[in-house]
Amino acid sequence: MQPTTRPFETLTYRGQVMRMRALARRVLPRFRLRRDAPLKLCGHGENTVFRTWDGSGRSFALRIHRLDYQSPATIRSEMQWLAALAQDTELTVPVPRRGRDGEHVQRVDDAGVPGTRSCVLLEWMDGAIVGRRRAPGYWKRLGELTASLHAHGRSWRRPAGFTRRRWDETELLSAPAFGDPFETPGLRRPDRELLTSARDRALEQLAEFGKGRRRWGLVHADLHAGNVVRQGDALGTIDFDDCGFGWYLYDIVVAAVMPVWRTPAYEKVMGAFLEGYRRVLPFDDGDLDCAEAFVVARNFSMVGWLASRRDNPGLAKQIPWMIRRARTTLRPYLGR
Repeated sequence: MQPTTRPFETLTYRGQVMRMRALARRVLPRFRLRRDAPLKLCGHGENTVFRTWDGSGRSFALRIHRLDYQSPATIRSEMQWLAALAQDTELTVPVPRRGRDGEHVQRVDDAGVPGTRSCVLLEWMDGAIVGRRRAPGYWKRLGELTASLHAHGRSWRRPAGFTRRRWDETELLSAPAFGDPFETPGLRRPDRELLTSARDRALEQLAEFGKGRRRWGLVHADLHAGNVVRQGDALGTIDFDDCGFGWYLYDIVVAAVMPVWRTPAYEKVMGAFLEGYRRVLPFDDGDLDCAEAFVVARNFSMVGWLASRRDNPGLAKQIPWMIRRARTTLRPYLGR
């Protein structure tokens, strides 16, 4: 009698990681690494990331992509922007490595993991994730980092075939790329009405805000403190998986507005952030009038993100918290 393999989505977090580790070992040789190279789990969420080492002690991040979010073409484009940032600027970003076949993206299957997975290898970035440990001067440096990314995106001549998601009103609100918030387990009728009303108002504001060259371009799109790395007094950034074309203000909202939204620290933080930003690019203070619409859009899309990724036990348990956060954010927006 043939042994049965439990469906991947029914496994515990640990069980899923064990399966992904087996898949990782299949792809390592494609990047000129030993199949038995050390693998240290960094995270199993949107994607699965392991730290690994070569024979000389150099370390790398091996990222295994989830299914049905990014295509090989969009991942290849992400790697092209990272390579250009590393070559053209002084910014500290993960540098992608090519496989034996010269390609950044390697496609691999394993019997215990559904689908063919795209995998990339990036040079490891030393330093500490900022998270909640924000040292003096952090916001000013973060503003300069954010503007430097935007400036490069404006001036960079993108290669033929470059393709990334457009984080417009459709992808954020009308038909969210992350997933449908209304499919969230435990969503009550008042929550649905709240989400609907907030979405409709934000759509109106974003349409009025527009997509002129001063406001729209290539963005990181996930520049929260968990993706910022501190290296002494300098800052770098990781995880460009969501990078694409979007509003510069969306990056600013994720990076600086949301951590202090509706707190006494808001004015001071934004003053420092924009001082750093303006060292690189101009910014019109009037644009911040639309910041709350982007706070709403981010919360709306993140509810859908968790709902569509509830096959991951580590993410599924965050759903109640995300619903509570959305209520706290959306009610004042609607004057409730």
